[in-house]
Amino acid sequence: MKLIIIFFFITITVFSDVVKIDEIVSINFPAKEKVTKEKTDGRPIEIYEADFDNQFFQVIKAEIFPENFKIDKLAINEKNLDIFFTSYIDGFTSEMESINCKLKESVKIKYKTLTGYKLTYVNKENNKTVSESKVFIVNNHIYSSTYLSHENFNEEKKDFFFNSLSIDDSKQIKFNPGTNGKSRAYVLGQGIGRLVAISVLVFIFVRILRKKKKVNSEKQ
Repeated sequence: MKLIIIFFFITITVFSDVVKIDEIVSINFPAKEKVTKEKTDGRPIEIYEADFDNQFFQVIKAEIFPENFKIDKLAINEKNLDIFFTSYIDGFTSEMESINCKLKESVKIKYKTLTGYKLTYVNKENNKTVSESKVFIVNNHIYSSTYLSHENFNEEKKDFFFNSLSIDDSKQIKFNPGTNGKSRAYVLGQGIGRLVAISVLVFIFVRILRKKKKVNSEKQ
C-alpha cells in the first residue's frame, strides 16, 4: 500500500497592524507606511502610503474648506453630492491619463450611512485593470484610498486592503439638506480631484525613480 501525502499550500495575505488616519478612519497597509503632511494651495493634506512587490497602497485625507468655515450650515443633499463627485472624478481622471490610464467605470457605493464612489482605471493600451480607488466625504474632509499596480495587479491584496477600511460614520455632522442654492463646497470637486491624483502620481514616480536608481547602482 502506497502512502500518498498531499501538501496543500495556502497563500495568506498578511497586512500590518491597523493604521489610524484619525479618529474617524483606519486601514491596514501591507508594509510600513510613510506619512506626509503638507499644505497644497493652502489646503491641509495628509498622505499615508506604502509599496509592496510593485504594488502601491495609499490613503489621502484632504480638507475641503478652511477649519473656520461653518460646514454645518451647508445646504447638502444627494444632488450636490453627485455634483461634487462628478467634478472630483473629472479632475482625478485628467491626471491619471498622464500615466496612460483611462477611467473604466465609476460606481456609487455605500458604507454604512455614507455615500461614496469606487473608481476603476485601466491601461489605455491593453485595457488591463491597473488601479482602483474608493472616495468618501466625512464632514469637511475627503478620504481617498487607492490601490495601483501596472505590473502586478493582485485582486486578493487589493480586496484585503479595501476590506480593512473602517469609517466611523457616527462622527458625520447631521447636515441641513436644504432645497435652495448650491453649496460652495461642491464646486471644488474638480480641483480636489486633481490634487489627490497628483499626490498619487508623485508617490508612484518617486518610487519608480528610486528603483531605477537602485538598479543602475547595482549594475555599476
